[in-house]
Amino acid sequence: MSFNEKQTILIIDDAKSINEFIQAMLEDHGYAAICTENGNEALSLAIEHRPDLILLDIMMPDIDGYTVCSQLKAEPKTKDIPVIFLSALNSSFDKVKAFKCGAVDYVTKPVQNDELMARVTTHLTISSLHRTLLSCNRDLEDKIKERTQNLETENENLRRLNSIMETTLLKCKSEVEQAEAAGKLKRNFLEEVREELFAPLQTISDAATQISAGNLNDETIKEFAHTISSNSQFVSSCCNKIINYSLSKTAAINPKATNVNVSDLLTEIMSQREPNNIQLILKDNLDSHKVFYTDHEMLSQILVNLIDNAIEFTKEGSVEVNASYSNDCFVFCIKDTGIGIHPEKMDIIFNPLADTSKISTRGYAFTTIGLALVKEYVDALQGEIWFDSTPGKGTEFYVSLPAETLTEPQQQCIFENKSVLVGDDDDVSYILLHEVLKPTGIKIRRAKDGRELFEMFRQNPVPLVITNLKLPIMNGTEVLKMIKMIKPDTVAIAQMPYFSAVDKRDYSNSLCDGFIEKPAKSEQIIEVLKKHLINNA
Repeated sequence: MSFNEKQTILIIDDAKSINEFIQAMLEDHGYAAICTENGNEALSLAIEHRPDLILLDIMMPDIDGYTVCSQLKAEPKTKDIPVIFLSALNSSFDKVKAFKCGAVDYVTKPVQNDELMARVTTHLTISSLHRTLLSCNRDLEDKIKERTQNLETENENLRRLNSIMETTLLKCKSEVEQAEAAGKLKRNFLEEVREELFAPLQTISDAATQISAGNLNDETIKEFAHTISSNSQFVSSCCNKIINYSLSKTAAINPKATNVNVSDLLTEIMSQREPNNIQLILKDNLDSHKVFYTDHEMLSQILVNLIDNAIEFTKEGSVEVNASYSNDCFVFCIKDTGIGIHPEKMDIIFNPLADTSKISTRGYAFTTIGLALVKEYVDALQGEIWFDSTPGKGTEFYVSLPAETLTEPQQQCIFENKSVLVGDDDDVSYILLHEVLKPTGIKIRRAKDGRELFEMFRQNPVPLVITNLKLPIMNGTEVLKMIKMIKPDTVAIAQMPYFSAVDKRDYSNSLCDGFIEKPAKSEQIIEVLKKHLINNA
């Protein structure tokens, strides 16, 4: 494209002949020309036509060229149009005044054709190059601004990712330290259990040895038999506590409700206990015909463990069991006059793996196992447990259980039987997404490029695909289109760091059912799983 192609020049001169002469000359050179003999019309014509160049006479009858030029330069719409003065005035003063008004050149009359055309061509070229330069600068500024914004967004995402990684590393470090501490506590606990079981087992062994020797009278044999029986019951009770507590920590506790006559259950438990030197008291304030719809075994274990612990640590006085019904709840109180609970134990009484290095009470290991199991069962039955204790005077344990409990555990959002296919070539991003998905129990498979993602889906289709749309080899947009062709009901979720114009286009073309942020947020992931794997199951 030449610079004079379709370029327009406005001629302002009070002499009609000069206007016509210059117009013809300009049109011969391929320019479009607009003429006016009235200086007052110059500004409105310039605003209307936006010429590329203005040729302006100085000496005009209505308004001089200097004033017209000043008006043009004061108007934002015409201030950048170059102005060349045409005048018979040839003094330095006139020329300087013209340039001060904003003119780019000055041509004296009579006009020489070649000179005028040379100056017109030169200033049109300069003007065109200037506009091109301004346009390039604006484009460059826009690109710099956009790139700066993208870099700020990327930096913010990196800061967030670094923060998440630091948090994750600190969490991992904390978990390692906790695991090491827990391992030490478990070893200490097992050592304490071994020591507490050693004495009764040794007593059983010694009594059995004496009986086997055959040198005992009937009375002594009877005493040894009683010793073996009582110690065997103690060991059996301890083993049952360990087994039941282990089962409660490795599997969900699901109450199996049946009709339980609480009065009959209490009477049975109390009749099976014959403590020495203490009084065993039952205060049953219940209607003997009133039944409790709950798990019989759990309720029995709660009462047995609390009563046995009270008996174990009460050497004189009494153990009193109270049962009442109030505000749609069964309330049990097991009160003893025993040694009480030491203040250092009160915060850890329900935790058998707590640090007991400062506590030397014999039998504490199995006591806490029993109480921990009681706490597990009370929680499973949606009840509450609390206690009051004074060292040296005794302890009161309270258990409140609702009159009706659930026959089934509350429904949870679980995805153990579901699968998801993840497409992500970034290891850090995948690790963060995996850490969010891992607690849900969902099965996770990963592909590092588009081709691998499609092949993995083709060989084993899954209901949900989460992928980065910018995968190597084959981009995620194309892969999702192919996946939708194979199985249209597959849920496709895009993972993107932010929504730029390009991202919006890719997302629109990908047939996605939704998107999540990158790095992954737990709330978004859970919401997606609930919406597409449960609500639409």
